[in-house]
Amino acid sequence: MNKENFLKQEQAKDEPDTKVIEKLEKEIKELTSILTKANIDRQTNINNVINMKKNRLKQEEDNKDLGRDENVINQLTNEINQLTNILYQMYSNGSVGMTKPDGYDEAKKKWEAEEEQKKKEAEEEAKAEGDEKKDKDEGSAEEKGEDSTADNATPDDETKEDTGTLEKEEKKDDDKADEVTKEVGNMTLDDKKEGTTADIDSDKKEVEDEVKGEKEQVDKNAEEGETKDEPEEEPKEILPPLFARTDAHTLLDRLNTRRLYQRILNFKRAQRKKIADKTSEMMNKVNKGDDDELDPMRGIAHMFTEELAEHDQEAKDKATAARIYRKNMTIQEMADKEWKELLEVGNLKNYGEPIPWDPIPTKDELLLFSPCPRAVGILASYPRSGNSLMRTLYEHTTLRVTGSDMQGGLAKHDLVGEMAVGTNMVQFVKTHFPERQGSPAFRASRVVLLVRNPFDALESFFNLMMTGTHTNSLSDEVREKTKKIFEEYVMKEIRVWKVFHEFWLNQDVPILLIRYEDIVRDPTKVMKRVIQFTLEIKRMDTFFSERIERCCDEQAEIERMGSYKPRSGGIGKSVISGKYSPELLAKLKNDQELKTIMGHLGYKDLFTKPPEEWASMKPLQDHAIEYLPSWHETGNQKVVILNRGNLARTKNEITPWQKVSNIFKILCM
Repeated sequence: MNKENFLKQEQAKDEPDTKVIEKLEKEIKELTSILTKANIDRQTNINNVINMKKNRLKQEEDNKDLGRDENVINQLTNEINQLTNILYQMYSNGSVGMTKPDGYDEAKKKWEAEEEQKKKEAEEEAKAEGDEKKDKDEGSAEEKGEDSTADNATPDDETKEDTGTLEKEEKKDDDKADEVTKEVGNMTLDDKKEGTTADIDSDKKEVEDEVKGEKEQVDKNAEEGETKDEPEEEPKEILPPLFARTDAHTLLDRLNTRRLYQRILNFKRAQRKKIADKTSEMMNKVNKGDDDELDPMRGIAHMFTEELAEHDQEAKDKATAARIYRKNMTIQEMADKEWKELLEVGNLKNYGEPIPWDPIPTKDELLLFSPCPRAVGILASYPRSGNSLMRTLYEHTTLRVTGSDMQGGLAKHDLVGEMAVGTNMVQFVKTHFPERQGSPAFRASRVVLLVRNPFDALESFFNLMMTGTHTNSLSDEVREKTKKIFEEYVMKEIRVWKVFHEFWLNQDVPILLIRYEDIVRDPTKVMKRVIQFTLEIKRMDTFFSERIERCCDEQAEIERMGSYKPRSGGIGKSVISGKYSPELLAKLKNDQELKTIMGHLGYKDLFTKPPEEWASMKPLQDHAIEYLPSWHETGNQKVVILNRGNLARTKNEITPWQKVSNIFKILCM
């Protein structure tokens, strides 16, 4: 029950408590003020994005006669409409503090007219069905005679019985919901397994949605004349359906709320376990007998030591509980406070002081958006090269949200910075440009170039597009049937891979080259280089070093540290398992341009060593290579502009995944 209902109940009493009423009114006023500010900020942010997209749309329309892709214009138009629909729906739902969006009245009249027409059509259809049923019933009554009277009486009795049953079932459901709410902290292992299964099903659907979006992104430049499925007719509502993705601020609020709940639950379980262990220890002492009874002085000293330890632990548990959930604070305020306390803990460790509370697991710590004092740093990678793994490591270490210039399906996997590229929100942004074009265009001051050997990267990307998931792989039988499709895909896609890496190696900005193969083998050393480069730290102190080591140590397996469990495999497994035929490998090894680029990326030995030895390849020197720009001594800083210009994948390199999927289905019949 919310505070307004409590207030109404208190006011309706014969002798209302004025203090309670004043307190509730004050709390409602404060909450309304917070909500108003949040809605105003959200409306402002959405309007800013709409204006930005409108400006870019105008530029694209002005340049479309010069060979610009018409699909880009259509995409921008759809995004503007979707964001506008968000504002309309927020205002229609009565979001406090919002001003009426432009064009709302006209849109509302249109929706109401459509709804009225829909109601009329429904009434006419119901009337027609009723007349038809009436004629049928009359004919049936004439044939059955007196039996029709008995038949007509049955539905009323059944209706009463069904109504009673429904009320009982609803009562059971309500009681069950109350019971679950009260006992949520006592979740059993079986309950946890069931919840995990539900999460996996939800994650699977989210990944499928993301892959569908990636297919549409890759296919958008396909040859003209390609047939497409007719879109299904959308249901008409008073307000249009909310097709646009949720904004990054809302996604972060949901993530932090989920983390907050999870750590409260884990803390309660840990406390129950401590009590159980202590009880078990006491029972063991009783059963075995205590030798301290033979030596009273030793018994007293032992008891005194135990009491001191228990007192210290109780104080530590109280301090930990106070950090797990802070009362009278917003989640944003909690996240700010936690980061400051982490810095304080670093100082305590430097002076050898004890830590007054137990640490919160990094996966349950709250994240923050953080402004960047310069143009953002970016994480550039060809798809399936480990960018989600790197983003997760970065976020766990810095507790700062990483951005992305695309809208994918990774929000359910704790990567919530979808379409967040502005310096007012993020410091580190993921991009696949120029392999594909994200939105919008933005500036970057430095680049972490994450690479993976092309044999494994291309094979993983093929699995992604063919299976529609990040985790499943094609069976050997299916791979044999799609052998020709795979070889054609590789010969086209390897050109995209080369152009992508040539583009970034030629940028005149600071670049840090890191390899996926080094991350999975020694994540701590790689992350130290990434953090130092991205945040421009001159000397790594013990704080970040310990944070990085802790983040990596808390994971059971480094390859499972990413936001979703990747498909099983290792370095070079795509070649070891025979995914590449000898003829296809020979073509790739004879590609001199490919050899040159792979040499720059530290993969020169892959052409001479057998794939079974790739996992033992030497790491890059200091686990990363830093390239300084031409202007590093002059200080005349340059930036690179992303999502503007030509793409690495031209029409000649496009794989029409929709057609390939249809062929795939036929082959597997």
